[in-house]
Amino acid sequence: MCHVVLSVFYHVVFYHVVFYHVVFYHVVLCFIMLCVVCVSCFIMSCYVLLYVLCYVVLCFIMLCVVCVSCFIMSCCVMPCCLCCVLSCCVMSCCMCCVMSCCVLSCCVWCVCCVLSCCVCRVLSCCVCCVMSCCVCCVLSCCVMSCCMCCVMSCCVLSCCVWCVCCVLSCCVCRVLSCCVCCVMSCCVCCVLSCCVMSCCMCCVMSCCITLCHVCVVFYHVVFYHVVLCHVVCVVCLLSSIRVSMMMLQLPLVVTAQVDVVLVLVSLWSLWSRLSHLNYPSAVVFDEVYYGQFVSLYMKRVFFIDDSGPPLGHMILALGAYLGGFDGNFVWNRIGAEYPSSVSVWSLRLLPALCGALCVPLVYLLTLELNFSHLSALGAALLLLLENSLIVQSRFMLLESVLIFFVLLAFLSYLRFHNSSSSSWSRFSWLLVSGASCSAAVGVKYMGVFSYLLLLGVASLHTWKLIGERTVNHLSVLVQCVCRFVLLLVVPVLLYVFWFYVHLSLLNRSGPHDQLMSSAFQASLQGGLSRITQGQPLEVAYGSQVTLRSSASQPIPCWLHSHKANYPIRYGNGRGSSHQQQVTCYPFKDVNNWWIVKDPGRQELVVGSPPRPVRHGDVIQLVHGMTSRFLNSHDVAAPMSPHAQEVSGYIDFNVSMATQNLWRVDISNREAESEVWKTILSEVRLVHVNTSAVLKMSGVSLPDWGFRQLEVVAEKLFKVHSSSLGWTVEEHRYGTSREQKEREAELHSPTHIDVDRKISFWAKFLELQRKMLTVKQEDSEHKYSSAPLEWITMETNIAYWLHSSTNAQIHLIGNPVSWGVANLSLLAYQLLAAVYMLRRRRGIIDLPESVWSQFVCLGCVCVGGWLVNFVPFLMMEKTLFLYHYLPALCYLYLLCPALLEHTLTHLLSDVTHRRALCVFASAVLLSVFVSYRTFCPLTYGSPELSANQLQGLKWRDTWDILYRRR
Repeated sequence: MCHVVLSVFYHVVFYHVVFYHVVFYHVVLCFIMLCVVCVSCFIMSCYVLLYVLCYVVLCFIMLCVVCVSCFIMSCCVMPCCLCCVLSCCVMSCCMCCVMSCCVLSCCVWCVCCVLSCCVCRVLSCCVCCVMSCCVCCVLSCCVMSCCMCCVMSCCVLSCCVWCVCCVLSCCVCRVLSCCVCCVMSCCVCCVLSCCVMSCCMCCVMSCCITLCHVCVVFYHVVFYHVVLCHVVCVVCLLSSIRVSMMMLQLPLVVTAQVDVVLVLVSLWSLWSRLSHLNYPSAVVFDEVYYGQFVSLYMKRVFFIDDSGPPLGHMILALGAYLGGFDGNFVWNRIGAEYPSSVSVWSLRLLPALCGALCVPLVYLLTLELNFSHLSALGAALLLLLENSLIVQSRFMLLESVLIFFVLLAFLSYLRFHNSSSSSWSRFSWLLVSGASCSAAVGVKYMGVFSYLLLLGVASLHTWKLIGERTVNHLSVLVQCVCRFVLLLVVPVLLYVFWFYVHLSLLNRSGPHDQLMSSAFQASLQGGLSRITQGQPLEVAYGSQVTLRSSASQPIPCWLHSHKANYPIRYGNGRGSSHQQQVTCYPFKDVNNWWIVKDPGRQELVVGSPPRPVRHGDVIQLVHGMTSRFLNSHDVAAPMSPHAQEVSGYIDFNVSMATQNLWRVDISNREAESEVWKTILSEVRLVHVNTSAVLKMSGVSLPDWGFRQLEVVAEKLFKVHSSSLGWTVEEHRYGTSREQKEREAELHSPTHIDVDRKISFWAKFLELQRKMLTVKQEDSEHKYSSAPLEWITMETNIAYWLHSSTNAQIHLIGNPVSWGVANLSLLAYQLLAAVYMLRRRRGIIDLPESVWSQFVCLGCVCVGGWLVNFVPFLMMEKTLFLYHYLPALCYLYLLCPALLEHTLTHLLSDVTHRRALCVFASAVLLSVFVSYRTFCPLTYGSPELSANQLQGLKWRDTWDILYRRR
């Protein structure tokens, strides 16, 4: 049908163009003849105007009759192609405008007389032109409606009869339309001529006769040509319709297959996850953690979360944004009531929706593993009736989002693998799989385990493809390249894209700035960027700078000195230089300022023009407030005896000479003559006399050092290069020559507008490094647990407790389905071991296709459980029960599939099969009963009494809270 409509549309537009070109040339010719006659009848009387007005009224009445008739005809059918109608309207308007312009161009020479005419006459001419255009548009629309009616009628009823009727109606409407258009244009010409007539009475009758004669001749010429053009158009249109109808087979039948079981399970899943989603209207467990990041997103304030990439937080923030959340809520404690202005439903919507969609994904994934619909239903029900998954889905948490993307990735890949190899459209599923893997990793780093498993399965399939002799070399190469791009390149690019969006949104300074470098901080609005705005870019001799240590993470620390000396002897009896203390101070202070001095000159101001410091230059650093030179010598540091002491040199007239020369070594330079730049350059200050490198040891000084951090000079081969860098954070060009003026200058930095930006890739790499290396201090939690406790569900987590009643929500799994999952894991391992031993002995129990299906089941389900559980055994971070949920989902996939395998390939006796089916039905019923039993702890309602809550404590290790009344 679509092909027919497009074909008709094409032909109609084409014939319209041809038709209007033919008519246009004839109309122009007729108007030229008319203008010649009008010139000869220049002097006419006012009686001609009356004649013309009467003629116009008569034509208008006739036109109204035609319009009404065509409108009635068009109302009988609905126009099927709006594009055709609009095309006709536009072309009709253009035609009328062209014809009117021709008339006006013929009367240009009469413009002086026109100006002397009455305004009303000119307005009447304009009205006539407008009416002509509008009428033509209406008629064209009516004609097109008739044409489309013809097409529709031909598709349904007999082609021949209806075509004839509709073609005749089209022809009549077309002819009338063009005739009326010509009539109206001629009337316009007459009116314009009337506007330039003189008052001579002698030529009245002759002018009337002449005009009538010209009009009659004009209309006859135009009419015959219009009829001829329409006949040609109608014949061509009818032939095109017949050809198109021959290509269309009738009747049109649309078939659709709907998996009713899948629909019902999906609806049940949506109801279980989305119903009463705004209850409780209070902060639940980790919502207090993720809610802080959502608020920061709403305010576009930068943060860093070491638990995972930003995509999960952005998904939660999207739900908050859709609900109109402004971020003005203090996430300070669990159980805090949400105000009425906060849409709790929208905050929890997206995680709940992802959790609900996991159920149909499991159903479809089981089918892609080549198991029956009954097994798919069993897997979906196990996931649907799992209380812990329901709880984790109904709140502003990320585990349900992670599970959704992992299941979608495996489903898409298996659908790609099971599709016909001749269909290149199947690679769209591979693209979805790669994107889902990237999203899973972008939600939580736990997703990388499932991603690696999928890559392993895909590698095995690709290796098998390479060995296929029936596939040509070019096809193998193309498929391998496509798999590499879609499963490796695309996920990496998308992973980078998540961070690009993250950094684009969070462009304001926040509480986590101190974790990042000075360059990163300066790229954010506010904070350090306010301080460093307009600073000079290049460090020159005479520059006043503050030096921040690159090893002072996560707490920032700046090179510092003050008017206090090292003690003569340390606590262990060792002696010191008794020089001025040099430390690393974790706060902004005026004593953090140092002046870069040229050893060959005495000035402490920047010259004109400034002379920049480059890589390899030897400098001196003078403390801004005390004028002491940064010095080091062969004296043991106070807290690190293996390193050299660093001090502000004081001349005590002893034999200890000054050693205050330092060589600038820019570690991130791009050229050997690199200039030392503010914020961007990371430098090492190498002591010229001893080749030791200035660094912060990280050890706190005793009370005599005000508990500040120790700064030492250590040999380069003894330390890691990452702890040796210093960055110029604040910078100004010094202009004061006297010490008191200089001290005042240090409190009022100058501003020189210099554009200084850090690239996205530099920010991305730094953020990755911080997320992977900077860890928050782990503290013991009341509900933390060990991974081995998850398997037997010896622990639970109290998510929420009502402030005055026993209503509460706990993260507790369904004990029956939890036990079934563990048994299926053990049964598969035993069965796989028996199969492999027997196959090793040459005993083939299963056909090759069934064995491949069994192995694939193990790779996906057992492998998925292993990669999502074993890594936690080696982690030292605080762990909770919800970390086990992704691994548990793989076992729920395994249970019904293993049961089907047993029924189909292991049990041959009908009685045994029936017994197993009865047992499976009983287990499924027990799962449902267990689900209903723990529903009060899953949804927080209805409220249970203390005795009822005590009855739900199936294990002594569970922490069920209740109030006795």
